[in-house]
Formats: sequence, C-alpha cells, structure tokens
Amino acid sequence: MKKRTILTALVLTVVLFAFSAIAFAGGLNSMEQGKSYVEARMWPQAIAALKEEVKNNPGNAEAHFLLGVCYVNTSNYYSAEERFDSAVAADKKGVYGHKIGEVWKNAGMFALNKGEIEKAKELFSKAETYQPGIKQAIALNLLAKGKELAQKGAYEQADRYFSVALSINSYLEKEACK
Repeated sequence: MKKRTILTALVLTVVLFAFSAIAFAGGLNSMEQGKSYVEARMWPQAIAALKEEVKNNPGNAEAHFLLGVCYVNTSNYYSAEERFDSAVAADKKGVYGHKIGEVWKNAGMFALNKGEIEKAKELFSKAETYQPGIKQAIALNLLAKGKELAQKGAYEQADRYFSVALSINSYLEKEACK
C-alpha cells in the first residue's frame, strides 16, 4: 500500500511538471492555463494565468469569475468581490450571478465547518447579493445539518449550525428546538 501511495505521488508530480512545462512553453493560452490550474487547485499559478487573461481580454467574464474563485480559495475576499463584480458586468448571458452566489455559499460552509461563525455569516450575506433568496435555502440546509449532527451527538457543532440558521431566519427557532 505504501509503495502504491509513493508511486501515485510520483506519477502525479511528473504529470503536473509536464503540464507546467507545456503550458509555459506556449502550448496553452492564458485562459486554458488558468482553467487547468483551477481544476488542479493550483491557486497561485491560476491567479497568474487568469490575471494575464483579464489584462489581455478585459471583457472575458469567465476569466473574471475564475479569478474570483481563486481569490476566495486563498481567502482574499476583497479581490474576489472585485473580480466577481467585473464578471457580472461583462456577463452578456447573465449566468455568473448564480454561480457566484454558490461560490460564496460554499465558502461560508467551509468557514462554518472551521468554527468561524461570523465569517460564515458574512460570506452567506455575500451569496445573497449575487443570488437573491439563497439565504433562506442556506438556513434550511443548516437546520437539517444541525439536526443530523445533534442526532449523532455532535452537539457543539450542531449548535453552530442552528445558531447561524437562526441568525438568517429566526422563524426556524421552533424547528431548531425539535
């Protein structure tokens, strides 16, 4: 098993090195590079490639969006907001608002799972900015997750979920008490 893990890590390293060499040798344009780096969760490399794309093609809504995603994943929320605003402004089809709401929602869930309650509330509010009505869905999701955790005996974690759900929608108090 240990040999398999080492072999897998080695193969992955070689593949990533080869990809990087091809990308930087001019085999991929900055947008393709950025997308590939985002998929690989290589945030610094993705940021560099996507900044280049935005500089060369300022009307590329997808590049602005993906750059915002990178910034969220590196906790640079101010820059993420700037890129998301630019994505919406450049978005001719109106598809990025919903996607941005989901990104902020997921970031809020990540913060909540780490115990960062106030940060989670702030990120959920950002989600509402781009996807009106999402906070109600978030509150119901948190309530359900809180109940699940309480049934498993994870009361402290459940309390976090209930607390945030109730801060979003106080009418859920009766449900939370069940």
